[in-house]
Amino acid sequence: MTSEQMIRCPHCGKMHPKGTVYCPENGMPIYQAENEPAGAPPAPRRNTMLWIIAGSAIGLAALCIIAVVVIFLLRNKAASTSPTITPAAIIIATMLESTPTPEPSLTSPAPADTPLPAVTIVPTNGPWSACVDAAYLSRLHVGDKAEVSTNPPIPNNVRSQPSVSAALLGQIQPGEEITILEGPACPGEWVWWKVRSLETNLEGWTAEGDDNTYWLIPLP
Repeated sequence: MTSEQMIRCPHCGKMHPKGTVYCPENGMPIYQAENEPAGAPPAPRRNTMLWIIAGSAIGLAALCIIAVVVIFLLRNKAASTSPTITPAAIIIATMLESTPTPEPSLTSPAPADTPLPAVTIVPTNGPWSACVDAAYLSRLHVGDKAEVSTNPPIPNNVRSQPSVSAALLGQIQPGEEITILEGPACPGEWVWWKVRSLETNLEGWTAEGDDNTYWLIPLP
């Protein structure tokens, strides 16, 4: 067989009969121009470059798909190993955190609007220190009877509260007898007692005296 009837395969480099469409070795198509001499090296073809580009694109797409699958599998594995928190559990945890825990207390505080009972101090026999800041010792206690001093003959003011700035309710005259109802109260340097007049039934707070003299004299 003459050389004019043979062509060199660009894929395997062997000589094949002219007119062979596919390489017998690897099955690749043989592109042989009509005017190309037998045995000449094959001319570069544009189709070869297209095949290379297409192969690269397919390879990159395959790598991307593999990466997505691996990430998906790793995420599912992490989710399966972590504890599942349901919406109900989240709501219960939030309620427990927002609810303050009551602290135990030995005594319950009295309501703010509940008036505290008057404190009655039972003194010893004789003058006693009814108020720490008072300028004198007291000679009275709750339940005693007394009268307004006649020396000097000045009436005692009776007020709504144990304070010189409280409303004036009236006066108890010198020699008028009274009963001690509540006390003592200790604003300023005076000892105050809540009293009731045995003659007029006037009730209110009056001072026992000052640092110079006693205004209320205890009765037997």
